[in-house]
Amino acid sequence: KMIKIEPGVICSFGSNEGESALHILFGRRSRLVSTGTNIGNVNVNVAHIKALAILFIDKDPSCLTLINSHDWLPLHSLFTHKDKLIQPNFIRRVLQPYPQFLVQENRGGITPLQMFWDRCALNNEGD
Repeated sequence: KMIKIEPGVICSFGSNEGESALHILFGRRSRLVSTGTNIGNVNVNVAHIKALAILFIDKDPSCLTLINSHDWLPLHSLFTHKDKLIQPNFIRRVLQPYPQFLVQENRGGITPLQMFWDRCALNNEGD
């Protein structure tokens, strides 16, 4: 059974209420990949998440503009985890339609750029 998900769909149920498809994809990806979650009969991995995100962005770039209940853009969600999804080419592709969002503050006054910088600093501790 296939489930059709549109890029701009906002969830209205459960713990994902107020989240767009990209927020969920970017914010929940660690759990999806680490638990070996299946979507249909496909085991989810980082390559699948990248491909799905690019499909969403290509179909409707405005899905990157959706703000969740915490005033987070999908970019904020993207930079919450450390993994292979955060690579220069993918980040460049995600930023292409709206590069100004790299400095868009969430409710706490934090920008995606600050989150990315903090993640890089954490990755380099002890070097």
